[in-house]
Amino acid sequence: MRASSRRVGTPPPRLLPPGAAVLAVLLVLGCARGGARRAELPRAPSPLHLGGQRVLVLPLQSIVGLPEGGRERLNAEILFALGERDGRVIWIPPAELQRALSRSPAYAAAPHALPADPVLQHREPRVTEPLAGELRRYSALMDARLVLLLREARFA
Repeated sequence: MRASSRRVGTPPPRLLPPGAAVLAVLLVLGCARGGARRAELPRAPSPLHLGGQRVLVLPLQSIVGLPEGGRERLNAEILFALGERDGRVIWIPPAELQRALSRSPAYAAAPHALPADPVLQHREPRVTEPLAGELRRYSALMDARLVLLLREARFA
């Protein structure tokens, strides 16, 4: 065995300066945190709160792949599903709008044949005229705050 060259009672020599030891401990603790975190997926926006609102539901504008006469039945199914989803919302059916328009025929166009929508065709950020004017008239006539425009349904 080899004798140590260190005298008895003397502290061992330091390998690192005092500040470097603290830095080394922090570095080890930082690395021990784990691997790279997975990027969190953005959460879906919460549904629009419509409780107590009057919402005018316009009839489907276009149906592809459904036989004639199915439009009214499909509109009724959509209204039923909306009513089941949130009973606090006052859903105004297209038939009610049609009755109001029959009492004042020059007020607005028929809701079954609305003007072309630039939002869908040209990716416009907002509804523009002439569709915007029709929707405002319907909303005012039925005292509805919101209008649900059902553009198209496709069946295979």
